Amino acid sequence: MEKFTSLHSFFNSFFSTSLKTIFKKFRYENISKNVIENITRTGTFCRTLLPLFIPLSIYQYIRQVCDKRKKKNTKVTSFLVLLKKQN
Repeated sequence: MEKFTSLHSFFNSFFSTSLKTIFKKFRYENISKNVIENITRTGTFCRTLLPLFIPLSIYQYIRQVCDKRKKKNTKVTSFLVLLKKQN
């Protein structure tokens, strides 16, 4: 139990001061109004495009899979054509 208290006191002394200063810098009251507006605009933009991005990414994945299958088929057919020519 003694190790836990010493480790606990180490974390409290080391991290509490550094984390407190970091969190104080990024409090809502300390951030400028322009930064808050930019964060809000970015969030709105991402929230608007997210319903469009997911179906587009699925569509691109399906197209990529279809293209790979077509390329495999052409390789197989070209191989078969070469075999027929040799016979």
